[in-house]
Amino acid sequence: AISSEDFRNLSCIVLDVDFPNLPRQRAFWGTTRAWLANALVGVTEGYRLKVRIEGVGYRVALLKAGTPAPPTDVEKRLPEPVRDFFQKQKADCDRLVFKLGRARDSILEVPTGVHVDIIQPTLFYVSGVDKEAVTRFAAKCRELRKPEPYNLKGIFVGDETIEKKEGKKK
Repeated sequence: AISSEDFRNLSCIVLDVDFPNLPRQRAFWGTTRAWLANALVGVTEGYRLKVRIEGVGYRVALLKAGTPAPPTDVEKRLPEPVRDFFQKQKADCDRLVFKLGRARDSILEVPTGVHVDIIQPTLFYVSGVDKEAVTRFAAKCRELRKPEPYNLKGIFVGDETIEKKEGKKK
């Protein structure tokens, strides 16, 4: 175990493989090295992903913690005390509200450790220290409306682009 004082004085970290002939150990070594490298980059620089929304009427809004979300159809039918309980549960964290051309808005809770900056109603950045959490949340957003190649509408993560496909011909 390394104390915090010893850790501050380190200039590099060395990982060794006990048995380099075993492929499983080499694989674990590579995975551990990648996790440590991602953690160091996350702590020093952080990770940031651009998410853009393409489509007429598609937009996103951020509901800060403490702001109650509009009740769903199911919640409207619940008794008042139960509905209030669910509203308080939802208000503990930030939420993204997506309007994606559906009958109901899609609401995603922003996980702890992930920060969302909305630049425009169709452009926002997902940032944080943990690369896996940032990319997982961006992928969750993308799943709500994957890019489709015929009209080029959907949610694009990073510099993602797709080729437009030709429609049916008569």
